[in-house]
Amino acid sequence: MASIPFEKESRFIPFEAASGRLTDDFEKYANDDINTAQLIGRSLGEVGGVVGDVVGAALEPVVTAGWNALPDVVQNTVAEGANDLYQGAMDTDAARWTVQYLEQNPEVARDVSSVFNMMELLPVASLGKAGTRQFMQNAVEEVKTKLPGFYDGPAQAVQAFGKGIATGLPQAVRRSFDPQARANAQVKGT
Repeated sequence: MASIPFEKESRFIPFEAASGRLTDDFEKYANDDINTAQLIGRSLGEVGGVVGDVVGAALEPVVTAGWNALPDVVQNTVAEGANDLYQGAMDTDAARWTVQYLEQNPEVARDVSSVFNMMELLPVASLGKAGTRQFMQNAVEEVKTKLPGFYDGPAQAVQAFGKGIATGLPQAVRRSFDPQARANAQVKGT
């Protein structure tokens, strides 16, 4: 049985950790090491991170139960696809440069992290239920109609479809956030 792709050991970040980071940020602000916008952004980021972690911790048993209910072949296919997607993204010059830059500039890394955490507070449709539904539709639409092994049996069909979904995920992500990619798909098809 494969673990949930990118699963953290624990999704819950203790309030003490967030409080400690904020205390550090207030000290940096008092010493003029960061500006007001950074302090506000980091504070909102911590709140967003805690909210996301609490919601994630509440949903974790449901997600885990759903994941565990999937056949091993589906779990392995999804885990492989997610790993391949991650490795493919990280095996680029841009990703290597970004990681190196953020390691060398921890204050910038902290600000970038805060932006992503703040997104958990935004009630934006593209990040909510409608956005999730649209993303799933995009992912399914990106599956090619000819999948090797699809007609070789039920397990092979699920595996072939899982690989098809994993292969189409990069374009599905792009369509979810890039209006031009969305328009191209509507005009030209997938």
